[in-house]
Amino acid sequence: MAGIWSITITLSMFIYRIFFHRLRKIPGPTWMALSKWFMIRTDLKGQRPYMFQDLHKKYGDVIRAGPREVSVIDPNALSTIYGANGPGSRCTRGPWYDFTVESTKMRARNLQTVRTMPEHNARRKIWDAGFSMKAIKGYEANILDNVNLTIEQISKREKEGSIDIGQWCSWFGFDVMGELGFGRGFDMIKTGKTAHAIELLESGVILIMASGNVPYIMSLFAGLPNPITVFEGWIIETLEKRVKEGSSGCVERDVFSHLLGEEKATGQKASFPMLSADAGLLVVAGSDTSSNAMAVTLFNMLAHEEYYKRVQQEVEDVFGDHLADDLEKLNKDCPLLNGCINETLRLWPPVASGLQRVTPHEGMTLPNGTYIPGNTIISTQTYAMHRDPRNFSNPDDFIPERWLRKPGKGEIFNSKAFAAFGYGPTGCIGKNVAYHEMRAFVARFVQTFDANLESGFDVKKFKNSIKDCFVMVKPPIPVRVKTRSTSFAIL
Repeated sequence: MAGIWSITITLSMFIYRIFFHRLRKIPGPTWMALSKWFMIRTDLKGQRPYMFQDLHKKYGDVIRAGPREVSVIDPNALSTIYGANGPGSRCTRGPWYDFTVESTKMRARNLQTVRTMPEHNARRKIWDAGFSMKAIKGYEANILDNVNLTIEQISKREKEGSIDIGQWCSWFGFDVMGELGFGRGFDMIKTGKTAHAIELLESGVILIMASGNVPYIMSLFAGLPNPITVFEGWIIETLEKRVKEGSSGCVERDVFSHLLGEEKATGQKASFPMLSADAGLLVVAGSDTSSNAMAVTLFNMLAHEEYYKRVQQEVEDVFGDHLADDLEKLNKDCPLLNGCINETLRLWPPVASGLQRVTPHEGMTLPNGTYIPGNTIISTQTYAMHRDPRNFSNPDDFIPERWLRKPGKGEIFNSKAFAAFGYGPTGCIGKNVAYHEMRAFVARFVQTFDANLESGFDVKKFKNSIKDCFVMVKPPIPVRVKTRSTSFAIL
């Protein structure tokens, strides 16, 4: 009897969702309208952005992506969904963010997971002091020291064969963010090994995207150990030390000097659970994203060798016999370097899938005229927008020059469609730090080394193997390096 009841309820629910639901007129595959459970397999394989790209090609700019969820690839809708004014200002973050909270010990929300704009704005004020241009200027020495240490360590391994440049970029990213966040790094650059805490994080992050499809089940497993909660334990322990050291004034200024309220400009103090949540965000969002971007930038330049040589020459023209350690010059005087970085971010955005919002009670009307009812989960697909020929000519090709010139006749370059760092007031607060890291590392790498991809490396297979597990998961990038005959190559 119970079985018949369950089948009847399930069939009734499916019939309602297909024929009577308020999203029934939004085009899309039937299976997505039935349940989000079908997405788990896709997400475990890291194929979400590629699947959505195909679905949007088939069904259009606005598709139904779940029982009460829609996906959008119209760049004009970014301001409507994520903007500071209009419907976007009244949206809340989606249920996926509840999952990321439920999967932690502290059950605290960080800057990314607070649900409403007023909550976000209040937390953002605390963060803003730590990422102001004045504060970032104070972080430059830390970034450059870690760049030089990484270059030195890579040079020592020159005769050992190929190195995995992706791994070294990852170690660099985590060590920099550890020092900027807590006043201490993970020492991965020095040891050439991944810290245990980071291994736990990387093994756990793969489950985040998949489990987020059914966030309500996390309450069933909240008490069980998992890699994320073990990693959080390390965060809490490290943060406790940082708070203690901060109160004694024995640590150099870092991001947490602002979050802890040690700076007068901040004017606010966060609770310890909030700080632990923010610390986790700082490590994950501040490390994986920028390190993946710089690694894939070097991959793209080496897969198209003329760009590696041209950027090498550009850096030499600007800096001559001096170290490429002036971050302002790298920004203003190295257009091709910046073009290669931005083109990589376009082709492989660090967070390729859109971030969820829930529409306000009154709903919203998208720029193309589509009405989205209230309490609907909505997101944009960054990867699909970046690869749309309506936004960029030859969208699958690596063409850094598109960032250096005005579009010629017949060329398309829609800057509004570029959303590698999110959009609006909830966009990535660490964007400027990320650009500093990428410019500094790539410039010093090309200045120091002649390099090439390992013989036999399958470029096409590498591209097809990149996965989206909330952050990019990529295969190794084996590179052979040869130190150039320059007096400034190694300190």
